[in-house]
Amino acid sequence: MTRLISFFLLSIPLVAQSQTVRQTMIIEDESTFRISGKSSVNSFDCQIVQGFCGESVDVCYNLQATTVKFDNTKFSIPVNQFDCGSNFITRDMKKTLKAEEYPFMQFELLSIINFDNLNCNNSKAETLVTIAGVTNRYLLNYDISQLDEDTFKIKLNSTFDINDFNLNPPSALMGLIKVDKTIDVSLSLQTRIEQP
Repeated sequence: MTRLISFFLLSIPLVAQSQTVRQTMIIEDESTFRISGKSSVNSFDCQIVQGFCGESVDVCYNLQATTVKFDNTKFSIPVNQFDCGSNFITRDMKKTLKAEEYPFMQFELLSIINFDNLNCNNSKAETLVTIAGVTNRYLLNYDISQLDEDTFKIKLNSTFDINDFNLNPPSALMGLIKVDKTIDVSLSLQTRIEQP
């Protein structure tokens, strides 16, 4: 959720504590977002491929000692772009996430705690995650790699309880098949720094 967008910090030197930096990141085609889980009889895997690619993310941050504070750094996931490999499962997933009423999930990066410019993999990203209009705060671990001077890959794997978002797991056959309330979220985000 990642979240998550702090990887761009690796490409620039650390700034003075009072200085605020603004940049724009472009989400590239190689990015994917996946939700997976289990039911009482099977497992499911829903993903978005290129559903949010080409979008730009405005990043604004301020370095304070070993913590990086962000301001309005967020991006959205289009719920209606999910493909679960089965029309039935895809329909139930969108219904569970209330896609018609809330067509986007949103991740907002608040801060990176214990930031180390040389090793971001050991940091935690304080993130707001909004699903179906309900927002929760999390500390998310993420892995980052620099592909070239301006391009970065973020990988985030985390587990969420959908009850935290006031969602009810779907069921089938009059409740005989039930979906577990825990879902796994996997993000692979490839981004590029937009040059002026």
